[in-house]
Order: sequence, then C-alpha cells, then structure tokens
Amino acid sequence: MKELIKRLKEEFKDKETRHVYCDEFLNASIATQIKVLREQRDWTQSQLAERANMKQSRIAALEDVNYSSWTINVLRKLAEAYDLTLTVKFESFGEKLAAIEGFSKEALERSSFDDDPIFQILEKNISEYENRFGPIPTKPQPEATIEAEVVEVENS
Repeated sequence: MKELIKRLKEEFKDKETRHVYCDEFLNASIATQIKVLREQRDWTQSQLAERANMKQSRIAALEDVNYSSWTINVLRKLAEAYDLTLTVKFESFGEKLAAIEGFSKEALERSSFDDDPIFQILEKNISEYENRFGPIPTKPQPEATIEAEVVEVENS
C-alpha cells in the first residue's frame, strides 16, 4: 500500500489526474460500502431493497463500483435502511490519500443504532447508575423560582 501512496503522491501533481482518480475512488467506495454494510447484516439485495423501498435491481446497480449517478436522496434512503446517518463532506487530497491507504472492508463496516457501542455504553452506565442510586432525577426548579411563583399566586 505504501507504494500505491507514493505513486499517487506523484500522480496527484496533475490536477486532472487527481480529480479523475478521486471521483473513481468515491464511486467505488460508496458502492463497496453499500455491499459491505448489507453483508455485515447478512441481508440479501432483496432484503435491503425492501427496507430502502427500492427494487432489487436498483440495489444491484448501486453496488456496482462503476456506478456514478449518486443522489443524496438515494444515499439517505440507504442510510435509513441501515439505521445509520449519512455524512457528505469536502476533503483535501491529503485526507483522500489517507482514506485510500486505510481502505478495507473493516473500515467500511458500521453498527446500526441498536448495536452502536457508544449508545450501548451510555445505556449500560445509565442502568448501572439507576440500579445503584435510583432513577436519575430531573432538573429541579430553583427554590427562588418556586417561591416567586407562590408569591405571585398569593398576590393575585
């Protein structure tokens, strides 16, 4: 992989080359991630199509690394089907080189909300707190505010 990055650093000196390469990498990485996420969940194309309200043939086209007609709305539908969030951002070519270098199946996998380790840790910590101390209290109103409301009612 180091050789690829060395070669790309040299080739990226040409503006057209770097833009064409990155466009092709973008298309291939989106298509590959769609397939990786589907396989991570042990879904068929038909199952993904049903969840995304699309046809199976559309999923097959979207998983083709040569596909290039992406729309944000289609990607949003897929993100919702996977119970993920979609991020679109602008990057420098240096950041793109790092993404190319780190490109792997594992790097493309993502946990759905229910399996998201961050939310599992939060839920576990909340459960542990409540088991130990009882329900988490809601923020009480400051006493001064409560007293002011009582005085206003009495003066009415």
